[in-house]
Amino acid sequence: MFYSAPTICYLISRYDSIITDTREVSVLRTFVVRLAIVAGVFLVVFTTTLVFLVREFSTDLPDLAALERIRPKLTTSVYSSDGQVLKTYSIQRRTLIPYDELPPALIDALIASEDRQFFRHWGINVLGLARAVLVAVRKREGPSATSTITQQLARDLFLTKERSLVRKFKELILAVRIEQTYTKEEILQLYLNQVYFGGGAYGIEAAAEAYFDKHAKDLSTIEAGTLVGILPAPNLYHPIRREDRALTRRNIVLWAMGQTGSLSQDSVALLQLQPLETKPPEEEIGLAPYFTEYVRLTLTDRVFRDDSTRVRYAQQLGLPDSVSVDDLVYEGGLVIETTLDSRLQVIAERVLSNHLRELQARIDTLAQAYPDSFPEYVDRYVFRVDSVTGDTLGIDSVFVKKFQAALVSIDVQNGAVRALVGGRDFEESKFNRAVQALRQPGSAFKPFVYTAAIDNGWSPIDQLPNQPITITEMVDDEWREWRPQN
Repeated sequence: MFYSAPTICYLISRYDSIITDTREVSVLRTFVVRLAIVAGVFLVVFTTTLVFLVREFSTDLPDLAALERIRPKLTTSVYSSDGQVLKTYSIQRRTLIPYDELPPALIDALIASEDRQFFRHWGINVLGLARAVLVAVRKREGPSATSTITQQLARDLFLTKERSLVRKFKELILAVRIEQTYTKEEILQLYLNQVYFGGGAYGIEAAAEAYFDKHAKDLSTIEAGTLVGILPAPNLYHPIRREDRALTRRNIVLWAMGQTGSLSQDSVALLQLQPLETKPPEEEIGLAPYFTEYVRLTLTDRVFRDDSTRVRYAQQLGLPDSVSVDDLVYEGGLVIETTLDSRLQVIAERVLSNHLRELQARIDTLAQAYPDSFPEYVDRYVFRVDSVTGDTLGIDSVFVKKFQAALVSIDVQNGAVRALVGGRDFEESKFNRAVQALRQPGSAFKPFVYTAAIDNGWSPIDQLPNQPITITEMVDDEWREWRPQN
């Protein structure tokens, strides 16, 4: 077969093209293979490094078992027999509430403002984290605030607020572990019961009471937006002390809720026009301060000083056996029910106050009129002095001592303390004269003696010799004599 010259030239050009394409494919294949090898090596190195870092930084982090026992610090409450809260003891003012008492508007506001991918990620927002790393590298700064809700919970529970790569890496590890341990709803419940809202309020229930004097379940959409707006900087966006800044933050949260679709744009516009209104609760005066302080001292100095008792209560509350007495009282969330009746306590405090006021007025009059006759009532004198000679010219004024009194009301049927007042003013003097003043009862004790005598068969007309008496009794396996002395 013979080909013409043009045909031969065409075939030669096609052959060269095929050879060239084959060489390009070979080069491309070599490049892909080398790239795959490099990627594989990088993946192995990255995985090995990641495993090493996780092990290295996990040594001082809580394990899964500890994560299953997360328990925030709680408030201990002292109750009267009629159900009134007499006193609370706490380091962090907090009341736990379940997830079903969290209003939907609060959840929507939190998700929109803090972590829009919350229900789709596994503790870490990878894209958000990558952006934060790039920004940090470009600006040569620490990691920026792009933590998910789970990361924030991990930091608040187990870490500090230090801005460093080490702390951030630990935060990521803990976030993944928390997601492995809890459901999304449980994480939200833990978070909203844990975070600080300023003003000493920890958790959403305490915050709702502190700023709106209501329970968290009753929060409106606009109130929920206000509280969520506090979270980035509780002191900076305090709704009472920094109203303008808090209003701006609230409106940003409402705008975010509009962006996520939890609020319509019309609703956002309408709510943003509303003023910032707060309603802090009335300041509690505190009922029976001498009594509640006596309860606290009884717990710390007597009840929980017994190790077996302390450990038993710690185990019931889910706390470690090594918990200290103070931590048990101030963080254990104890519910202490007492025999005191708040209604009788109010009467007792009023009666004692009125009696002291009347007594003080009479003594003041006597001491001012006759200071030399009642020196035991005088606290100090102010004398008139001659400005030339320096001689004392006489008494200018008299400062009379403030009288004190105490009252204890006991149920004679069972010995229960129904009311207790330890002095005229707990703020002026915390010395509890009802239980700490070691004084002779004097004739006030006679009714007890007479009652005991009658109960033992004595008659009111029976006579006894008024003379010294010696009583012999067995003490430590030997007879001893005791003589009452006055």
